[in-house]
Amino acid sequence: MKFNIAVIGCGGVSSMHFEGFARHTDRVNVVAVCDPDAERRAQAQQKYGIAQGFSTVEELLAGADFVAAVVCTPTNVREPVVATLAAAGKHILVEKPFASSLEEGQRMVGLCERNGVFLAVDQNFRYHFPFHIAKDHIAAGLVGKVTAIHLQHMHFRQDSGWRTREKRHTLEIMGVHWLDGFRWILDSDGQNLSAQMRHSNTIDCVGETDLSVQVAFANGTFATYIDSFSSLIPRCEALIIGESGTLRLDYDGASLFDQSGAPQPSQKWANPFAGNGKPDSAFECLNQLLLAIESGEQPSNGGRDNLKTLTLMEAAYLSSESGTTVKLTEGRL
Repeated sequence: MKFNIAVIGCGGVSSMHFEGFARHTDRVNVVAVCDPDAERRAQAQQKYGIAQGFSTVEELLAGADFVAAVVCTPTNVREPVVATLAAAGKHILVEKPFASSLEEGQRMVGLCERNGVFLAVDQNFRYHFPFHIAKDHIAAGLVGKVTAIHLQHMHFRQDSGWRTREKRHTLEIMGVHWLDGFRWILDSDGQNLSAQMRHSNTIDCVGETDLSVQVAFANGTFATYIDSFSSLIPRCEALIIGESGTLRLDYDGASLFDQSGAPQPSQKWANPFAGNGKPDSAFECLNQLLLAIESGEQPSNGGRDNLKTLTLMEAAYLSSESGTTVKLTEGRL
């Protein structure tokens, strides 16, 4: 089935979505865009061949025929957009993190459920980073019981615009991907979490630039990761350590190291969503929403599921601020 969709917000991240949708015209037809900035709106329409453009969500709803909306607005103005769309009966895919706080996320999930619409989240790093490969192999028992995950993500990143004025920075921009990935591949809730965060004056922003997080999961696995927007040495690597093997992940794919002790991996898998495949990772998140509309079942990246990711993010900020370990009950604060 092919769906008419609209895109709300034509800023930087929207290009990834537009490019992904352009590769899957058998599945989606972008009929309209919405942005208060006339220049951004016109550029998106011209570049991607979109017939209709609107300056407000209300005008969009009155003038365009669509089933689902992709919301690419800044996080801090997203809730009223979601509320208006849900009241109009539109299904919604929102950018990550889908809320600036757990409380805000809970309100949006409730709004969508009361209005009978599906809400999904663009956690595209489930695919752009090869968490999807790891998830399949973990489920198949390839590495045995997973005991630990260690991830390093370090690079130099200077954002501009609204993000630099937010109190929450690196964890909200990138850390939410890693926390979501850990939870998704393990299919387990966090039990307790500790975090430390710092701000480096090398980056022009209000929020944290460097952080360290450790999460203990209910299944006995613990995950540790460090994230830096101020490192002049780039690195992104995850090790998933099991009782019978270890998976090494980077953007390009996954490698399996077995108990033979050989220095080279025994198996390797390329990630089709790496590099130029990133727009396809965004489409995959939208397609989960479309499949939900067709089946009536909740999408795998649904808003209620993603509240558990938001909970981990909220717990990390709380731990850093309080200097204590935050304990969770069935994945909830």
